[in-house]
Amino acid sequence: MSIAVIGGSGLNQLACFSGAQEMTHNTPYGAHSGPVLKISMGMLQQKRTGDKTPVFFLPRHSKGHSLPPHKVNYRANLWLLKSLGVNRIIACNVVGGITEAMSPGTLVIPHQIVDYTWGREHTLYDGFYNDEFIKASVEHIDFTSLYSDSLRHQFIDFLN
Repeated sequence: MSIAVIGGSGLNQLACFSGAQEMTHNTPYGAHSGPVLKISMGMLQQKRTGDKTPVFFLPRHSKGHSLPPHKVNYRANLWLLKSLGVNRIIACNVVGGITEAMSPGTLVIPHQIVDYTWGREHTLYDGFYNDEFIKASVEHIDFTSLYSDSLRHQFIDFLN
C-alpha cells in the first residue's frame, strides 16, 4: 500500500519534507500540478504504523502556490499518483467553516461531499484508453460514498 497526500503548497515546509525526492512524470492528461515529493515519514510513521511504506506529497497549487484552483489538472494529478502505485489518498485543504462549530483551527474529516465545481473535466472515465489505469469504456461513478470509510477511520484513530 502506498499513500499520497494532496495538500496546500504550505505543507511542504514541514520537517519531514527535507531531503525529499522530487519526481515528475508525463500523463495522458497533460501536466500535473508540479513535482511530487517522495518522503520518508521517519520515526513517526514507523512508531504509529510499524511500516516504511513510501508516502508521496503533491502540492495541489504547485510550488510557491502559483496554480489557481480553476487551473489544477486533477485528472493528471490522479493519473500521476496511480502510476506511482498510490492506492490511498489523503487530500488536505483549508476552507472557511460552514457552521459556528467549525471555528478556525478545527480539523474536519469529512464523510460526504457536495460538489459545486464546474468548468472543468469531472471524470477520468471519458472513454480514453490507457491499459495502465483507465478502462476503455465510459463509467458512471456512484457518488453515494466517495470517501473510504476504512481509511477515514484509520485517520481518525491515528489522530486520537
